Amino acid sequence: MRLALVVVLATQASTLPPELLGYKQWAAATKEPHPIPMQLWTQCSLPTHEQESSAIQEHGPHAKRYVRVFGNGIASHELIAKGTPHFPVGSIIVKEKLLSSSERKPEAIAAMIKREAGFNKATGDWDFMFIRDGKVAVETSSCAKCHESRADQDYVFRSYLP
Repeated sequence: MRLALVVVLATQASTLPPELLGYKQWAAATKEPHPIPMQLWTQCSLPTHEQESSAIQEHGPHAKRYVRVFGNGIASHELIAKGTPHFPVGSIIVKEKLLSSSERKPEAIAAMIKREAGFNKATGDWDFMFIRDGKVAVETSSCAKCHESRADQDYVFRSYLP
């Protein structure tokens, strides 16, 4: 089982791991940037109505940040399908974190890659990445811990679905 935090420093801020190159051409699970409260922006999942209301009460009109979600060709069907998903090996999901709904350059990128059986049983064999300022955190324990709560959905939050 691999739960260690490994940090790889990229040479340029625009550098992405090879698996993520071209993700903006993949199927978008969110047609437009989806708003989320600022205090919940660090989560991969979208907030509940109660969490959003609480953030707005606490932070007022500056409570919102935005995300866009993409899936590669292998993941795209399961990412937006109704019912219980089962993502095949090779599925990649990318979430852009945006400061505003009109922003085109993400502040950070979170990604999940479905690996071969046995990669990490505790996370359903998902590999997690978080990229900010050209620094890539691979397999973060905080991502894994949060996604364990969605084991019944193949460890994927899909609260952006209509």
